[in-house]
Amino acid sequence: MRFLALPAELRNQVYGLIAISDVATFSAYAGLYMSCHRIKSEIDAEAPKVLETYLDSITKRTPGVEITALTPFTSLSLLLTLDAALYPDNKKARFQHA
Repeated sequence: MRFLALPAELRNQVYGLIAISDVATFSAYAGLYMSCHRIKSEIDAEAPKVLETYLDSITKRTPGVEITALTPFTSLSLLLTLDAALYPDNKKARFQHA
């Protein structure tokens, strides 16, 4: 069965798993991302929504931490801001998602 023959809901679930994968970085999925314009467009539309929800969930359950995506999903740069009262030795840190 071809990937694009799957219902959009299933493809979106796959894109969501890619967006917050703890198994591999996004670059491991570059082949899928670059395979065709339609898949690239679908990933570009779905993955940032999933990632934003995931980052919001981390922020909500971690007092004093705010995470902001500074760049588009595929070359993600995050800004991690720590509350100085809770984390006096660290104010801001920047992490690069490969």
